[in-house]
Amino acid sequence: MTPMMAFLITLALSGILIGLAIGAHLVSWLERREIGGRAQALVAGPGQARSFLQDLGARFDESAQGQRLARMLEAADLSMRPHEVVALQVFAIFVMLYLNVLFIRLDFFLVFSLAVFLVRFATGRYLAHRARQRAIRFAEQLPEMMDALARSLGAGQTIIQAIGDASTRLPQPAAGILRRVYQQLMLGYPLEEALPRLARLFPSPDLELMVTVILVQQRAGGNLVQVLQRLALTLAERRSMQREIRALTEEPRFSALLVIALPLAFLLLFRTMMPGVLDALITHPMGWFILGISLTLQLGGFFLIRRITRVEV
Repeated sequence: MTPMMAFLITLALSGILIGLAIGAHLVSWLERREIGGRAQALVAGPGQARSFLQDLGARFDESAQGQRLARMLEAADLSMRPHEVVALQVFAIFVMLYLNVLFIRLDFFLVFSLAVFLVRFATGRYLAHRARQRAIRFAEQLPEMMDALARSLGAGQTIIQAIGDASTRLPQPAAGILRRVYQQLMLGYPLEEALPRLARLFPSPDLELMVTVILVQQRAGGNLVQVLQRLALTLAERRSMQREIRALTEEPRFSALLVIALPLAFLLLFRTMMPGVLDALITHPMGWFILGISLTLQLGGFFLIRRITRVEV
């Protein structure tokens, strides 16, 4: 490694560390200012003036884009505010621009556009992945949650008391989700508003069925204990069947991945072992056409196998 390269790497790492320190200090400072502002608002009333950053963050949080980001954060179980996520995105874009200036030195507007796209895409995918994993874990706990509600109702508790009792006995994430519903009910939210909001946050036919059963029982009456017990038994049998089907279709789903991975692996192997053999395939228009047809067939085979192995229960 040349001295110039070592200097550039050291400069890049120093800039990243300094930027991280500044970002952490800024987030901590904003949190302290926000807590202090809330305390002053409680003491002095709503007429207390706010700083420019607090006002800007509050305006973004109240906007349509901020509300949409807040729903994504809630579904992903992240205790962050929308303007804090935007601040982290801006910092990530700054780091990418800084690395481009040091090493790559491409056009500024090209790198800036690419950085904005990559940061927004990565943020959306990360939040969606966390929300999907949390929804899957919550759906797997639905039979246990229904059984806990049925046992509490059978002991003479009301539906609100049963939700509060289940929130203390169930594991996460069901405990945290039910605790939030219970807090909303204790604050005065009607049951007809808190439970449908839960179903919108975690869209699932099983959860919608449970919410519908509880709301119908509240209006028309009926034996909610027996209904929840039967639903819990049915969902437990369905989950068991889904796990069995997934185990039986594991080999075809792995074959679908091989359809994509093996041709790419062979192309890389041939290009490594015989560097000049595949040049025409990459540089000539006819080679691009052949690669396009091959990629289309591979993707078609992949999605066809995935569609065949998808069994709805």
